[in-house]
Amino acid sequence: LPGQLSFEMRKLVEADIPTIVQSIEKEQVPMICETDCRNVDLTNYPDTIRMVSLCGMYIPCGGTHIKSSSEIGSEVEVTKVKKKKQTYRVSYTIAD
Repeated sequence: LPGQLSFEMRKLVEADIPTIVQSIEKEQVPMICETDCRNVDLTNYPDTIRMVSLCGMYIPCGGTHIKSSSEIGSEVEVTKVKKKKQTYRVSYTIAD
């Protein structure tokens, strides 16, 4: 699985997909999010939430973002994939 994910990630890098950051009213978040995002508890979030969109999929902002997938570089390698409940955690390295 890591090899297949590495291959797919390199295709996304080559596609140069832009990252879009928007401020969205909290009550609108469940309407624009994919299924997993709809289950996020927004109780402690402010009335306006910074959301990140990539390929039309939105998630609440978690920090610093790249402007485009091409900034990752073509030397991305998935090193580990773990699943806990309904969440996958993907570890990877990026060569300089």
